Amino acid sequence: TYGDEAFPGSIRTQGASGWVSAAGLGIDDVFEWTLSSVGDSEGSVASSGGAIGSPGSSTRAGVPFEPCDPVVEHTLVVDIAAGQGTITGDGIACPGDCEETYVAGAQVTLTASAASGFVFDGWSGDCAGTGECLLTMDADKAVDAGFIAAAAIAVNPESLSSTLISGASETQVLTIANTGAETLTWQVAEAGDCALPTWIDVDPADGSVAGGGDQSVDATFDATGLAPAVYETELCIASNDPTRPTVTVPLSLTVTAVPAAVLTFEPAALDVGEIEVGTTSPSMSAVLRNTGDADATGVSFGTPGNGFAIDSSDCGNAIPAGGDCDVAITFTPATVGAIQATLPVTSAQGASASLPLQGSGIAPPDPETDLAVTIETEQMHIQRGDLVDYLITVHNAGPDMADGASVASTLSSELDSGFAEWICVGPAASGCTESGQGDLVDNGLVIPAGGEVVYLLSAPARMDAEGEVLTQVQVSDPDDVDPSNDTGQATGEIVVFHDGFESDSEGGAPTQLTALGALAAGGAPIAFEWLDANGSMIETVVSATAVEDGSDAVVFRLERLATDSRRWARLVARDEAGGEYASHWLPVTSAEAWALALIDVERRDPETGDVMAEPAVRLTAAAGSAMELPLMARRATWRLWSNAAWVAVVDGN
Repeated sequence: TYGDEAFPGSIRTQGASGWVSAAGLGIDDVFEWTLSSVGDSEGSVASSGGAIGSPGSSTRAGVPFEPCDPVVEHTLVVDIAAGQGTITGDGIACPGDCEETYVAGAQVTLTASAASGFVFDGWSGDCAGTGECLLTMDADKAVDAGFIAAAAIAVNPESLSSTLISGASETQVLTIANTGAETLTWQVAEAGDCALPTWIDVDPADGSVAGGGDQSVDATFDATGLAPAVYETELCIASNDPTRPTVTVPLSLTVTAVPAAVLTFEPAALDVGEIEVGTTSPSMSAVLRNTGDADATGVSFGTPGNGFAIDSSDCGNAIPAGGDCDVAITFTPATVGAIQATLPVTSAQGASASLPLQGSGIAPPDPETDLAVTIETEQMHIQRGDLVDYLITVHNAGPDMADGASVASTLSSELDSGFAEWICVGPAASGCTESGQGDLVDNGLVIPAGGEVVYLLSAPARMDAEGEVLTQVQVSDPDDVDPSNDTGQATGEIVVFHDGFESDSEGGAPTQLTALGALAAGGAPIAFEWLDANGSMIETVVSATAVEDGSDAVVFRLERLATDSRRWARLVARDEAGGEYASHWLPVTSAEAWALALIDVERRDPETGDVMAEPAVRLTAAAGSAMELPLMARRATWRLWSNAAWVAVVDGN
C-alpha cells in the first residue's frame, strides 16, 4: 500500500521492502515506487530471518534521506572584443562587471551600446547578430561584443573651380574617403538650398565606401550656353557619418568669351601646271596659318575633286593660335584641258578658308612595247614518231606594259598537229591560258615592261615525216614598236636513227642510267621522291625496258618539266609502230612522294562491245593526284632505270 498520512508517498510493505525516487516523494502514486529485488540499484539483499520477506532490507538503510536535488548554477562571462562600448544585462555592466552566475535555466538578456565615434559590429561566442543577445543559462556561457569606428567622411579637394570659354566643358575628380571602419554610404543631396544648377554634373551621385577606402567622383563643369560671368554653388553630400551627416563642397565656374580662330592659306592659290592624263603630279605644298587668338580645333579638310587630292598633311586636328601647318596637293587629270577646283578647310569654332587650285591635263604619249619571241628545242635530230618539245618565250623589252598581246605557233607539216598539246609555264599573272591542244594560240596577254611569258609546245613527228622540221611562232601587240623580233623559228631534221629513246651503243641500252629495280604487273609500286632538277628543259626521270624481250629499248618513260617555281610531269610511251604518245602534263611538287605501278585498265571494244583489260602504267602522288598511260604491249616485268636524282620511299608509302 502507499499514502502514509504522516509522510505521503512512502511505501508500506508486508513481507517485502521497496524504494521510491526523490521525485516521487510526497506523491501518492503507486507508479512512483519500486519493490526491491536482490542486487538492484539500491543494493537490496535477501532477508536472513524472513520476517520482512525476501528480498530483505536495502543497504541504504543507514543513509540519511535527502528528498531534494542540489541547486545547479552556470557562469556567464562577457568581454569587449574590439573597439569601445558597453555590455549591460542582469547583473552585467561591462567594462567593470563582466561575469555573473545564474541558476540553471535562467533567461538573460544582454544589450550592447557603442561609445561615441563607434558602432556595434556584432556578437560572437554564444551569441551572434547585431540585436539583443538572449541567453538560456543551461551551461556556462561566454559572449564577446565587437565595436568598430563609425563611418567618417573626408572630401578632397574641399572645393572645386574651373575657368572655361563659353561652350567648353571640363571634368574634375572629387575623392570621397572613409577614415572610419564602418562602411560609409553617401549621396548627393539636391533638395532646397542644395539644388545643383545645370552647369555642373556629378557622376556617380551616390555610393558606398568601405572602411579605409575611397571613391572617385567626376564633377563636370559645362559652359554651354553661359554668358561670360562667375557662377557659384555648393555641392551637398549627405552620409551616415554621425558627426558630419552633411558636407558641402563650394563650386565655382568662371566663363570667358570665346576667342576667335582665323585660317588663311599661303600662297593664296596653287597652279600645278600641265600633267599627263592618267598620271599624278609631284606634290605641291601650301601653308595653312591660324592668325587668330584662339586655337583652331576640329580642323577638317574637304575634298577638292576634279583630280586634285591631299597627298599629305601635318595639320592634325588642331592648329594653335599663331601656329601653322603644311598641306601637300597632287593632281591626276582625267581629261585634256584646264581644270580648276577648291580645297576647303573648317574648324570646330567656325573658322574656314579656301585654296583655289588649277592645272591642265595633257594627252599622254602613245604606249610603246617591244615584244620578242624565241622558240627552242633540244631535239635537233628527230626520229619518226618522236615527241618534239618546244620552249616558247615571249619577252617585252619595251618601256610600257603590253596589255592584250597575242601569240600563235605554226607547227611543221612533218609534225602531227592533231596530237599536239601545249601548256603555259607562267607566270599566271600574265593571264595566259593554262593549256590547249593543237597549235599554240593565246590572246589577251598582260606582260609588264621587262616581263615575259613562257609556253611548252609538244607534238609527235609523223610516221611518214622526212627532211627538215621547221616550226614557227609569231607574237603581236598593237603598241609594239619593233616588229622585227616578233617571229621566231626552230629547225630539226628527220633521221632514221638518233640518240633519243634508242642509242648508238651496242644493244640499245640507255646510257648513264642507274637501275631502280623491276616493276611487275600487279605487283607493289615503286615509290620515290624527286630531287632538284638537273637544269634541262625537259628531264627524263625514269625509263622502262622490257625484261622478257632481252632488249634494252625504252618502252615508256617518266618526264619532268621544271622552272624556278613550278614543276610538271608526264608519261611518254612508244607504240608498236614506233610512234610516241604521252599523257597530259600534270602539276607536281618537288618534295612530293610518288608511286609508279603497272595496272590493268578495263576498256570496251567499240566494234564488239567486249570489255578487255589493257596494260597501263600509273603515276600516283601522295596527295592523291594521278595520271595513267596505256601500254601497247603487255609484259610481266619492266626494268626501271633512273635518269635523274631521286630518293626511294620506304615500303612504297
